[in-house]
This record gives sequence, structure tokens and C-alpha cells, in this order.
Amino acid sequence: MIVAWNALGKGYRPVIFSRRLIGLMRLGVSLLWITSLYVLLASVDRIIVLKWLGPKDLGYYAIALLAVSLMAFIPGAAGTVFSPRIMRAYGNGSRTSDIGNFIKKPILLLSTTLPIMAGLGAAAMPYVVFRLLPSFLPAVFPAQILLLSYTPYAARSFSGEILIASKLIVRIATLQLIGLALAVIVDIVAVDMGMGLAGIASGTGLVYWFFGVSMVIMALRAIDAGYRDIAVFIIKIIVPPVWMIAVMLFGYFVLTLTGYKDVSMIGGVLMVGIVSLASTPLIISTWRQISSSNLIIAKTPSK
Repeated sequence: MIVAWNALGKGYRPVIFSRRLIGLMRLGVSLLWITSLYVLLASVDRIIVLKWLGPKDLGYYAIALLAVSLMAFIPGAAGTVFSPRIMRAYGNGSRTSDIGNFIKKPILLLSTTLPIMAGLGAAAMPYVVFRLLPSFLPAVFPAQILLLSYTPYAARSFSGEILIASKLIVRIATLQLIGLALAVIVDIVAVDMGMGLAGIASGTGLVYWFFGVSMVIMALRAIDAGYRDIAVFIIKIIVPPVWMIAVMLFGYFVLTLTGYKDVSMIGGVLMVGIVSLASTPLIISTWRQISSSNLIIAKTPSK
């Protein structure tokens, strides 16, 4: 009120329903629409759990989602930091190759760091939950599935900004609706097959992969990337999470051979040790990316 009063006193007059204001209002409505679809996409699995499995299973599933939300904070915060730079780069008319670095480098870095976190978390979770919250053990397997499936979905924090800056919000909304339909179909089929929480978590993980990879492809096409470059980039970001899933399967194979359970101390140590050793290539890759790039302090590319 004070600012408005001072502005009016200096001769400023508000311009109501100008063409620019109407354009901003349309953009705001579009952003509100895709934000609402994001919320619905993130909630549909919980709705199905409550409807078909009941409130008790929803409580277990909520614990599983809590583990994922802790890891999701990293790409969310990074996307918030890079968003103004991406928009400013578009506004300055920067080269598409320079703009592409704003999503390629962070996504590649996330693709190596998040699988490490997911693998270690999934490996240690059975023992930790068994010791601290044994009544929530049914939440462990769904949480492991969601953690190991999350990495491709995290890329949307950056690819979405490119699509918004390119005024391709309709494509985001269309992909969200497709992902929403896919989530409903896959989760209901999983319930009908008697797969329970693990089936719903697997269906949600499938949607994570579909939506995350599709968003990256659309963002790269928006900056005029070639199909071969897109294919190479997609391979680079999906190999680390696939590798970590294979490592976890190998770890459980070792536990089966040795007779130890994942909730025992020795079993937990074995799983964490296997994941830690197998994470060495990802750690080296992450270190090289950080040391060879001014990723965090990079200035907005010039024209």
C-alpha cells in the first residue's frame, strides 16, 4: 500500500488490461494449469492406494514417498537456482548451444549423483527401518523401487524450464495428461494382478522414466539438438540408474547365496559395501564433471 501510494504521488498511473498485462495473465494461468497437473500426477498413485488397498497401506506408501521426497529436494532446489538464468539467456537471445548447457550439464550431474544416493539409501533402508521402525517394514520395498526409479524424473526440473521459456507449455500439459493416464492404467492393472504396494510403486517408477525421458527429449528438440545427439544424451542419463538397479539385484543375489537377510547387520553392511564399491565409476564421473566445469557459478551466456 505504501509503495502504491508513493508511486501514485509521483505521477505513475496503473495500466489496467494492457496487452502486455493480458499476456502475463495468460502465461500465469498456463503455469498454474501445469502446476496443478504436476500435483495430480504426483498424487494419483496415493489415490489408487487409498481406493483399492486402504488407509493402512496408504500409510506405508506415504513413508516410501517420504524417502523419495528427501532426495527430490536436490533437483528441485537446483532447478530453482538455474531457472532465472535460463530465462535470462532466452531473453538475451543467446545461442542454443549455450542455452543447452544450462540443462545438459546439470542433468548429467544429477544422473550420476542421484543413483549413488538412491543406491545407498535403498541398501541401508531395510536394516535401519527394522531397527528403528519395524512396524513399517512393508514400506521398504516400495521405497526402494521409487528411489531407484526417480533419477530420470528429476531431469524435469531443468527440461521444464526450457520448454516454458520456449513457450511450449501445451506440450508439457499434453505429456502430463499422457503420464497421468499411463499412471492410472498401470497402477490399476498392478492392483488387479495382486502386486500390492510393490506393483503400484513399479507403475509409478515406470511413469517417472517415461515422463522424465520424454521431457528431456522435448527440451533438447526445443534447442535444435539433432536426433543423434539426443539419443547419445539419453543413453548417458539412463545408464547410471540402470547400473544401480543391476547392482542392487546383484547385492540381493549375494545375500541369497550367503544366507543373510537385508534386515540383519551383516546383510546391511554387505549391501552398503557392494553399492559403495559399484558406485566408484559414478563417483569418478561426478568428480570429473564438477572439477572440469564451472557449472555452479557459471554466468549467463552472452549473445
